[in-house]
Order: sequence, then structure tokens, then C-alpha cells
Amino acid sequence: MIRPLIIAAFLAAPAAAQERIAIPDGQQVIVRDGDTFRTNGRTYRLPGVDAAELDAPCEAGRDDARAAKEALAAFIAGSPGRWEIVTTGHLCGWGRPCADLEIDGKSAIAAGLDAGWLRRWESCGPDGCDEADRPGWCGDGE
Repeated sequence: MIRPLIIAAFLAAPAAAQERIAIPDGQQVIVRDGDTFRTNGRTYRLPGVDAAELDAPCEAGRDDARAAKEALAAFIAGSPGRWEIVTTGHLCGWGRPCADLEIDGKSAIAAGLDAGWLRRWESCGPDGCDEADRPGWCGDGE
């Protein structure tokens, strides 16, 4: 019941603009899972993609989820350059802002898709994602 209210509130709101937020040196970035990170007290979700869930219903999905979390953490740890959060101006479920994490212009989304720890979630748009179209990590879906 909460989701329709959030979507209705979002649809009534004016379009939000993309924003680039620099992450200062020394500021901690915490990886929650393969498509979610937290910094400066705010949690962000990578938009238009999905990583396996840590509580997936199959062992292979949970293994993929741990590997995705480690891969996002390695992407961050292995990149000492300029870090930016690139927001879409929209919310991605549970009130989290949609945002990519770019380090020296390298996108976490692009890195994850290239390496296979992220999959495109084709039905995602500015008003959310269709759960029925969520990429499956356990064979026939999760």
C-alpha cells in the first residue's frame, strides 16, 4: 500500500534534475549490496539495474549477491580519483535516491554490467521498477 502512495506523490511532483555531488577525500562509502551504497548519512541505489539479493531464495543467488557486494566495494576501493554521486532526481524504492557512483568518470553501473555483477532491469523508469520484470538470479526468477 505504501508503494502506490509514493508513486502517486512522485508523479505529482515536478521533474527533478540530475545532480552531481562530489564526495570529499576521506568520506566513507559503505557498500550495502551490489546495487546500493551509503555515504554521508544517505543511502543510494544504482538505477535501472539489479544485483542478486543477499537473502536470495537459492544458494547460487546468495553467492552472486556476495560477489556483487565485493565487486562494488572493490570498484570503490580500487579507484583513488575524483568520486561523484550522479543522482537522477528520482527515488528508487524504499525512498532511496537513484544515483550512479562515478570515479574519475568511470561508472559503477557500467562496471557492473560489463563484469556481470549487475543486470539491466528493463522496466525501470522514473516512477519505479516493475517487480514482475526483475532480473532473475535463481533460474526462473527470485
